[in-house]
Amino acid sequence: MTPLLLNLKQAAQLLGVSERKFHQLRGESWLPLPILCGSRSQRWHRDELADAAKMLAPRVSDRPEPLMLAQARKSRGAAA
Repeated sequence: MTPLLLNLKQAAQLLGVSERKFHQLRGESWLPLPILCGSRSQRWHRDELADAAKMLAPRVSDRPEPLMLAQARKSRGAAA
């Protein structure tokens, strides 16, 4: 059974990302803030993380194509 409050490693696993990527995601506005369980202990509510990932996380179609990728695609099309 998955605990209700997740540590960093468990929260990263729930989202399917590495711990390093989870640290980066903490700066995103859609990720819920941790619950402080002491001066150095932070936990994330399992359901809040799951809901945020379903409802608030940006989707691939929401982002424009990276400039370098678009340029490479055009140059390959011109060469063909």
